Amino acid sequence: MNNMAANALCSTYFADYGRSSFVPAAASVKGKLLFSTPLALPAGVLPGFVMLWNDRIVVESESMFAVFDASGRKQWERSKFINSPIAVADSLIYYQNENFFLNGVDAANKLALEDGSLPQVLDEHYPIFMLAPQKDDFVAVVQFIGGEDGSPPSARFYRAQYGDPLDMWGSSIEGGQTLQPLLAAGTNRLYIFMKRAMAVDAQTGKEVAQFDFPIDAPIIASADRNGNIYFLGSDKGKGALAAVTQDGVELWRFTDPVLRGITEAGQPPILGAGNTAFLIAGGTILAVREGNLAWKHVLPKGGFSYGAALADGSFLATAGSVVFLFDANGGQVSAIDVDEVLLTPPVVDRAGRVYVASSKTLFGLQ
Repeated sequence: MNNMAANALCSTYFADYGRSSFVPAAASVKGKLLFSTPLALPAGVLPGFVMLWNDRIVVESESMFAVFDASGRKQWERSKFINSPIAVADSLIYYQNENFFLNGVDAANKLALEDGSLPQVLDEHYPIFMLAPQKDDFVAVVQFIGGEDGSPPSARFYRAQYGDPLDMWGSSIEGGQTLQPLLAAGTNRLYIFMKRAMAVDAQTGKEVAQFDFPIDAPIIASADRNGNIYFLGSDKGKGALAAVTQDGVELWRFTDPVLRGITEAGQPPILGAGNTAFLIAGGTILAVREGNLAWKHVLPKGGFSYGAALADGSFLATAGSVVFLFDANGGQVSAIDVDEVLLTPPVVDRAGRVYVASSKTLFGLQ
């Protein structure tokens, strides 16, 4: 299994399969609105994420995704199975269709893969927690929610070639997953979280580590390229962030009263350059470096708050209708108000352009 998907920019949720929200680019947000394009979503449907697909922009919602060109013009859209993931690899977008099969579509909206097999997925009782496509094969993590016949729930994860009904390797663990699975790009370790954390080699499927959580009640996590995992939740009644190595050895931990406002619906720890982890909690940005608070900034109240860590150490954040850029020391560089409450984490392309969406508009900023 190669690392092609890892080399793409913002090609899946929270930037990569480690859910790190790290973008290996630098933003250029100087107050210019490049475009504002109506999303034209059905009534009651909200955008979930914005992703990048080479020079195109993808806006995903619970049951569809739409593709826009670099100038913001809408090119086409497709429906998908509700709440199933989409992801970019090579020249295709992969997604689960309404009949529970895997499709791959190219930039011209032509199916290069149609009704491909998804091992371990039979119907709506097998939601996909992770779909990580590569050029020739893919890794998937599925949660069987239990059957009407009393079959117990189980986590199922595997690697398979496109179109092959049999997996190249596969494993199953009885029970429910407690956190979203993670795939660390630099180590090819796939992490599955049950009552404990388990790591397998995504190439071979061999188990390589198993360890206890470093905090009492983790609710969300992310992984950096080196396989270090950052658990956010509570420990002994206090909000806590703990970093561990790929084998579960604790590196450091950080506590702050504001972390008690973190929920599982929030953004995983945002992992930046220089061993800095960013958190957005209670309307406050916290930059934590090696377990110590490096800087913090209180955001304006109102609306959702999301962020992205950038290659030069800077930090991009949204709060309500405003997109902020902070330098590596927490100084505010710029702010753009688009007059609509923003709902998606910001993404950045290699030219430094920023893309983000409200309930009805896709914005391109520079």
